[in-house]
Amino acid sequence: MALKQDVDVGFVVHQAVHGYQDGHRLLESSLDLSSPDRRVLARQTDHPDAGRVKSWDALLVGYRLPSGMFSLSMTWPAWEMPRPGCVWTHSLLLDVAAMSRPNASELLLRFQRPEGPTPDLHAYRTTISLGARTLPSQPPESLRTWAPALFWALYEPPARPVRVTKVDLPDAARHRLLLDSWLLAWPTIRGEVTFCDAPKTARMIDDRPYQLQLHQTSRVEATSEDSRILRGVPDAAPPLWANRLVEESVRPTGLSEFVAAYGPSLPDDRGLMRLLVTVYLEHEHDSDPDRASRVVQSLSLALEAPSAGRSLKRDVLNPQVAPIGAPRALEEVGILRALVSTDRASAFNLSDLDIPSRARRLVRESPLEVQLVLSAIDSFEQPVAGAFISNVLDELDARTLTEWGRKDPEGLREVVRTHTALLFRPEVWSVLDASELWDVAVAQRKNEHRSRVLSAALRGGAHLDVHQVLGRWKNSGRLLLDLLVAKELSADKIEPFLRQMTDGFIAEHVLQLPVSDRLELIKSVEVLPTSVIADMSPDALADLVAGDASVAQFAGVLAAGLGCTDNPQWAEPSVTAYDRLAGPALRDELGEAKSRFDNVESSLPHWDVLARLAKAMNRALKGKAWPPSQALAIEDKAAFQALIEADQRASLARRMLLEAAQELVPVKSWQNTLLSKTIAERADHDALEKFIESVGKLGRVLRKLIP
Repeated sequence: MALKQDVDVGFVVHQAVHGYQDGHRLLESSLDLSSPDRRVLARQTDHPDAGRVKSWDALLVGYRLPSGMFSLSMTWPAWEMPRPGCVWTHSLLLDVAAMSRPNASELLLRFQRPEGPTPDLHAYRTTISLGARTLPSQPPESLRTWAPALFWALYEPPARPVRVTKVDLPDAARHRLLLDSWLLAWPTIRGEVTFCDAPKTARMIDDRPYQLQLHQTSRVEATSEDSRILRGVPDAAPPLWANRLVEESVRPTGLSEFVAAYGPSLPDDRGLMRLLVTVYLEHEHDSDPDRASRVVQSLSLALEAPSAGRSLKRDVLNPQVAPIGAPRALEEVGILRALVSTDRASAFNLSDLDIPSRARRLVRESPLEVQLVLSAIDSFEQPVAGAFISNVLDELDARTLTEWGRKDPEGLREVVRTHTALLFRPEVWSVLDASELWDVAVAQRKNEHRSRVLSAALRGGAHLDVHQVLGRWKNSGRLLLDLLVAKELSADKIEPFLRQMTDGFIAEHVLQLPVSDRLELIKSVEVLPTSVIADMSPDALADLVAGDASVAQFAGVLAAGLGCTDNPQWAEPSVTAYDRLAGPALRDELGEAKSRFDNVESSLPHWDVLARLAKAMNRALKGKAWPPSQALAIEDKAAFQALIEADQRASLARRMLLEAAQELVPVKSWQNTLLSKTIAERADHDALEKFIESVGKLGRVLRKLIP
């Protein structure tokens, strides 16, 4: 960038010389120039103001050639030539490599005016080696008057052409001012900036005005509507960043390295110089807590695309290592607070910021500072804030979070109120009063968030008001059922809520689930509506009724079966369930499962549940679909006796024996005894005669079936 005190790495520049020889033309050069380069040089080296203004004897011009080389041209009036208006121009032609590390003092020393009318041009045929010796670095003191305003005008965004009038500097000071203005920029911008001495006549190149023009006159004709015109040194005080550029041009510091390192990653806009300098200056203020916030704001405003200035953003916002040239890195907490609170987070590449590892590291190394970052978050929808909080919560183990809540419940409660993602942690609900968190919880609007809150609260043992949850949260019942199906919550956590849901609501949701999920619900939830169980295939319930099901589950199966007496497949699971429920019914141990049978055979005493179940089963087995002999699978004698005594004429008992004989169904001896006794005691004369006649025909078969 700027001036080097000791230059020990040389580089080569080409040169060319123009003058009068039957017209203004190229006289000699150290390389074969392309035709486009020749044409541009021919026009720009014939300066119209040469020799017209006192003390402006040598005029410096800088511009890019079509080939990509940059020309620094010095023009003098050729008074010795017989033709008026002739000039000599010596041009130094810098390639990309040379442009990246020139020295203003040495460049100015290498310009040589031809002497003539017939000059010796031999010296212009070879290249010039620069940077091999120690050079003076102090510019003229007069530059301190002009440089701040000039640097400010040239690099202030948005970039505009700059015209400076009433310049009263001698050649050496003026040339140093132009070169320093140019050399402050990084190489890509140097290749685009054009500048010139133009004491009276405004200069143009490629139909555009030179970007920086110094005029001796106070009157300049307009060459561009958006030109920035300085009429002498302005009264306004230049900003800090412009003054710092002046100091940098005199005595280079790490700022030069900073600009050279990160300028190339920026868009080709010289107006971004202000950004680079102001960001660098923030790295010199180690006691200002707001410096990281200003850096993030500056970067996001000036470089809106995440790819713009990517390396600059990455290094400046990395607290582990200082950026190239900077004296120190910004502090981690300040950076994170700025990133999680900015409304322009889209300007940054999240992968470069590495928020996950930084959040986890902060939790491990400085847990007290985590709250400082959390307090800066306005919205979890902001991507950096979302990434930070999710990783902080992941890193906070259950023990740490629980200890926090026990030691500082008020502090944790305040964090939860502003950072509601903590509601997703069961530990929070286990140590804080659920009623105090409820107003925060009900503010959740997304179903996904509500689901996570409900899961965490119930797993944390929170005592939620069932009516509030179901009444104030739309879809909360559906979310709870989803959590149950997904096995995120056990049935005992959900049942208090299910008891308050209508059977119709539960059935509507559960019946949309796959059969396997419904079966899992039936196995785990004891208060599912009968309609849900009745919708299942009896075969799917075989394992349940054959295993060690609960009283509530058997009650659900029996209630469902009594509603499906027209389906013969329901006979077997219903009989099994009835058999298993008889004992609890006699001992009044059905508990809440008894409510499933409130409307079963209501003409009988409500308290005698076994009698009502026996009567209902008796009717079902005498119907057209269920085979009466299915009742012979009953093992409980009380259940069997209640069943066959549930009708006055022993109709079911007679049908059971006859069907057993016809279908060769085995009859246990105690069953035969009860059946025979019931038939003898209850069947009327005609029915008994008919039964005896039927038995007479099947007697031998029946005797074989009875052990």
